Amino acid sequence: RLHEANEQEAARLAGERDVLEKSRKYVAAQLEAFGEDCYARHEICLTRHRPDSAAYYLELRAATDTTNIEWQMDAGEFASQYIADYPKSRLFYNRGLAYALEQYGESHFLVARAYMNIAQINGFEIHFSEALEYFQKALKIYREIYGVQSHWTALAYNNIGALYRIQGRYSEALEQYSKAVEIWKNVYGERAPEIGIVYNNISTVYVSQGKYSEALEYQQKALNLFKEKYEEQHQYIAGSYMGIGILYYYSGQYSKALEYYQKALEIQKVVYSERHPHIALNYNNIGMVYDNQAQYPEALEYFQKALEINKEVFGEEHPNVALNYNNIGVSYLKQGQYPKALEYFQKALEINKKVFGELHPDIVQSHNNIGEAYEKLNQPDKAAEYRSKAQEIINYLQNNP
Repeated sequence: RLHEANEQEAARLAGERDVLEKSRKYVAAQLEAFGEDCYARHEICLTRHRPDSAAYYLELRAATDTTNIEWQMDAGEFASQYIADYPKSRLFYNRGLAYALEQYGESHFLVARAYMNIAQINGFEIHFSEALEYFQKALKIYREIYGVQSHWTALAYNNIGALYRIQGRYSEALEQYSKAVEIWKNVYGERAPEIGIVYNNISTVYVSQGKYSEALEYQQKALNLFKEKYEEQHQYIAGSYMGIGILYYYSGQYSKALEYYQKALEIQKVVYSERHPHIALNYNNIGMVYDNQAQYPEALEYFQKALEINKEVFGEEHPNVALNYNNIGVSYLKQGQYPKALEYFQKALEINKKVFGELHPDIVQSHNNIGEAYEKLNQPDKAAEYRSKAQEIINYLQNNP
C-alpha cells in the first residue's frame, strides 16, 4: 500500500508540474504578446511623430518584465536619444546591466551594450572619467567577442572620440574617429551611413580648430551618405544641415546659415521631444545669426529658449548652459549693457572651470570676454588681468596639444 501511495503521490506531483509548466508557457506567451503589442504601438506613435507617447509604450513594456534586458535597453536608449530624460535612461540601463551580469557574466554583448549606454549618459552629464571607463569596458568586451574589425568595436572608438572632442582633446578625438572610419569601411564598404556619422564628428573637430574648409568637406560627405540611406526627416540629416549652417555662419553668410538651421529645426521638431538638447543647440545657433545681424531682441529670445531647455535637461552646471550664458553676455556687450554682459560671462566661466578645469579652450573664450567687458567698463587693469590669463592658457595648449 505504501508503494501504491507513493506512486499516486508521484503521479499527482507530475500532474501539478505539467500544469505549472503549461501555466509558465502561457504566461510567457502572454507576456511576449503584450511586449509585441507595446512595441507596435510605439512604432505607430513614431510614424505619427509623437515621441513622448512612443517612449511611454517602451517604458510600459520594460516595467512589465524588468528581467528582460533588451526591453530595458530599448526603453533607456529611446528616453536618452529622443526625450533627453537622462536620469530615466540611467535607471533602465543600470537595471539591464544588473540582470545582464547575473544571467550572462561579464563577457557578453548585452553587458557591453549596457556599459556603452551608461558611458554615453555619463558623457552627457559631464562625468568624463566615468564615461571613458565604461566606454573602455565596452570596447574590451566587443574586441573579445567580435575582434577588431566589427561594427561594435568601431562604434566604441567613435564614442570615445566624441568624448575626447568635448574635452578639447582634438588630436586624440581624430585618432579615435580614424579608427572607426577604417573599420566601418572594411565592414560595410565606402558608402555606409555609419561612416557619415564619423565624418560629421570629424567636421565638428575641425570647426573647433577653425579649419572651416576641411569641416565643410566632411559635412558634405556625411550629408551625401545620409541622403543615400534615409528619408529627409531623419536626425542624421538634421545634424548635417545644422553643421553646414554653422560653417556658413562662420564664413559670414548669415542668410544661408539661417536657411540650414531652419531646415534642421523642422526635422528636429518632428523627430525629438520639444525639450531636447539638439533643439536647444539649434535655438542657440539661430540666436547667434540674429545677434550678428544686430537683431538683438530676436537673438535674446532664442538664447533664452535654448537656456531653458538646457537647464531643464542638464541642470545649472553644464557646458551647454555655459554656452548659452556666454552668448547672452556677448549680445548684451554689443548692446552696450556692460554690467549685464559681465554678469553672464562670469556665470559661464564658473561653470566651465567646474567642468573642464583651468586649461580648456572654452576657458580662454570666457577670460577674453570678461577682459573685453572690463575694458568697456574702463577698468584696464582688470581687462589686462583676464587677457593675460587667456594667453597663458593658449600658450599651454599650443605646447601640450
